[in-house]
Amino acid sequence: SLVGRVVAERYRVLELVARGGMGRIYRAIQEPLGREIALKILTRPLLGTEHDDAALEKRFLLEAATCARLVHPNTVTVFDYGALELDGSPTFYMAMEFVRGRTLAQVLRAEGPLPAARAASVAYEIARSLREAHAAGVVHRDLKPSNVMIVETDEGESVKVLDFGVAKVLAHGTEALTTDGAFVGSPRYTAPEQIRQEGVDGRSDLYALGVVMWEMVCGGPPFSSPEPMRTLLMHLNDPLPT
Repeated sequence: SLVGRVVAERYRVLELVARGGMGRIYRAIQEPLGREIALKILTRPLLGTEHDDAALEKRFLLEAATCARLVHPNTVTVFDYGALELDGSPTFYMAMEFVRGRTLAQVLRAEGPLPAARAASVAYEIARSLREAHAAGVVHRDLKPSNVMIVETDEGESVKVLDFGVAKVLAHGTEALTTDGAFVGSPRYTAPEQIRQEGVDGRSDLYALGVVMWEMVCGGPPFSSPEPMRTLLMHLNDPLPT
């Protein structure tokens, strides 16, 4: 556990907030500023050779530097990033603004399908975040309800999009599959061209946004199977359900 430890010589970890396939997120304090931040530690192990480690570190630093330039109000701000060793294992971290709220996935589980007007409002704010990112050449690659935060403010509900570029960092050499055969991304929200490894651009994020919009209104994604590979094939071959 990192709770109680100081990471990267300046982030005092207070508690574990969330965990997922790409990493763990902790609430931490940036010292000596006293600023509350979200500290994401990527948990995917490196490949083990000096060449692979160097290539992954270069890819991470390049992607993180690009994402740190995103400043739209609907995008979570990245303050800092870097490589570090934790208990002898190399990994990476990102320090981001700490957002208090619920993920869209949590909202949908608790409330079910959303009224069309609310779903449209959420989708609009997600699209605003994507517009800035795509203009900067950044493609999310893993847009899904768990990467969208719903925040209650004095002016009403607001949206924050998380994790730009992380999926690209973790894709070792291919767009869709890692070298150990694990899928990078979320099959329920993945565009056909990403599945076919034909190259990804902003339109792939718009496809994922369409799936998220469908799920917000209908209560579930258009294509879903207990088997991830079957879900991917449904995106490629099945007609759109009514």
